[in-house]
Amino acid sequence: MASRNSRHHALQEDPLMPLSLPERRAVIRELAVMHRQATKGQCTRLIDQLQTLCGYNRSYAARALRAAAITESATPHAVRLGRGRKPVYDAAAKAALTTCWTLLNFPTGKRLHPFLPESVERLAAHGKLP
Repeated sequence: MASRNSRHHALQEDPLMPLSLPERRAVIRELAVMHRQATKGQCTRLIDQLQTLCGYNRSYAARALRAAAITESATPHAVRLGRGRKPVYDAAAKAALTTCWTLLNFPTGKRLHPFLPESVERLAAHGKLP
């Protein structure tokens, strides 16, 4: 019972009033603008600040800042570029790989790999590679 009473007293003694939803959204919008141009250390401090002001846990605060930054910067017809990997092969090499892959009946990568040197050599000898 003691922990329940101490928790109750801690809630009564808290001088800060919780923010309303419109106020929290305004805080997130303001911090998201700064978050977009911040360094990693500054981002950490901004997330800490949002946690303190709104009472969010850390992962939710970070997600809220990222989401606000995306919706703030995006236009209705904006195209978001993915963060995917950089291309490993140029267009010509990709076309040659696709040709080999097709002729060998679409094997998986690890099954295709052992046959590539011989296949490329033979296809190049017969002029079948693009």
